[in-house]
Amino acid sequence: VFAAGFAHRRAAFAALRRGSAVDAPPDAPSRRLSEDVLRFTGQLERVGEVGVVILVGAWLGAGDLEASRWWFPALLFLLIRPLAVAAALPGTRQGATRSVLLGWFGIRGIGSIYYLMHAVNAGLPGPLADALTAITLEVVTASVVLHGVSVTPLMNAYARRRR
Repeated sequence: VFAAGFAHRRAAFAALRRGSAVDAPPDAPSRRLSEDVLRFTGQLERVGEVGVVILVGAWLGAGDLEASRWWFPALLFLLIRPLAVAAALPGTRQGATRSVLLGWFGIRGIGSIYYLMHAVNAGLPGPLADALTAITLEVVTASVVLHGVSVTPLMNAYARRRR
């Protein structure tokens, strides 16, 4: 799913660049189609995210949330993901500020729910499935809260810094 989305976005941006590089009129079919597809997939993504967040909220009421496991989202957001981003970015010409933002926010979306459900459907044993479900819900919940609260101030500061 991630690879397909990545390939689609890359192809759409390439089509937009090609359209402007050859001075195609703004209503040229390939340019207009690329813009429409990007707009539609962006809207579809937002609708899907709202649906998943509602389901996660409903799921939380039935979940097995334990304070003893909240160390994992903290470790993930503050150490694991920033280190993974730092390891993945050499040679990409990302500045330090962008690298920090990428490390904090990570990939947009709730792919962990998809991967969890794939593992459960593939036969993950019940007790392990329950534990991983609880941890996944805790990570998604922490992400929605922490990233939701921090996105506006951090992106405003980033915009000011770029100016």
